[in-house]
Amino acid sequence: GTLLWDPQNHAALSSGPRLSMPSNGMESDSEEQLYTLPPSVLAKLDDETIDPDIERRRCAEYEFPYDESRKARRRLFYGSMISDEAVHVLQTVATEVRDVFHTVAFIESNITQAFMPRDWRFPPHSKRRKMLGRMYGDSTEVTVDYYIHDNATESFVQGLQIQEPLPAYTQILFEHQIRQHVLERWGRNGMLPDDVAVFGDADEMFTRDFLRALQMCDVPEFRQGQDCKAPKILGTAHVFEASPECVVDGMKLWKPDAVIGECLDMIGNATLHPPPKRVFKGKQNFRLDGHGRDGNSYGQYFEMHGGRAVHEGRKMYPLWTPADIRGVPGGRQVPN
Repeated sequence: GTLLWDPQNHAALSSGPRLSMPSNGMESDSEEQLYTLPPSVLAKLDDETIDPDIERRRCAEYEFPYDESRKARRRLFYGSMISDEAVHVLQTVATEVRDVFHTVAFIESNITQAFMPRDWRFPPHSKRRKMLGRMYGDSTEVTVDYYIHDNATESFVQGLQIQEPLPAYTQILFEHQIRQHVLERWGRNGMLPDDVAVFGDADEMFTRDFLRALQMCDVPEFRQGQDCKAPKILGTAHVFEASPECVVDGMKLWKPDAVIGECLDMIGNATLHPPPKRVFKGKQNFRLDGHGRDGNSYGQYFEMHGGRAVHEGRKMYPLWTPADIRGVPGGRQVPN
């Protein structure tokens, strides 16, 4: 497929198709449908100022030490695919994290996971696109980049260099292919190894309080010099059916995921963390057995890389792609 970078904030690629993005009569989700946030809510969301006493108590609540030396909040970058989520679901999430993230990066595709065509929902300069850009606050840059279905997508599966039988969940491979572009967007927006990535779906999010803790606490997974074997902080998400009043007892999901930039593909140091072999050609798919597919077995990985994957006597593990973050065990779940 071809990626068209968000022309709201960045110039489109100089090559590739310039496809029209019609509104298709979907401009009805305009600003009039958004809830107006009252001053009392906006006041509660005004929490950027660092108060050491508040931060210390917050860190203790999540069993993190407080980083007394940190004078500025870590920058947070969020990334997700976006398609047909209800506007008010998006606004609910956006209100919870208003002005918390440096970047909120969405990728929209004109094809579904089942390879069925779909209309653009957030085309450039549309009311919906502008509305989405304002939901997350004045301090957050919201981008929507467009994954365009073309002949390259048609041959996506056929063109893979298969090293084992094709899994039944081919659609997930296509999802990983799209999600990989989130990393490219974060790189374009200046993400650094000390920044924190949050991966999820558009309706998956940590609480605001927990995100503030990730910005100021001494989180072991975010300390400099990671080996990147198990870098993820996993969410604890409630599950409900039909209504938030119908929570399923005893069921929790492990989403979203937070990872330090140092352990991310395209952001971290690929010399210290050589790439693993994967099932198919490219990065946007599964690691091979022996290369960390289960999060623990790295025998063949170290045989292949030898001393390259060892630094100052420590074994160093691969950088993580979106496919790894969504599918490979390697972290701990924190109540949040």
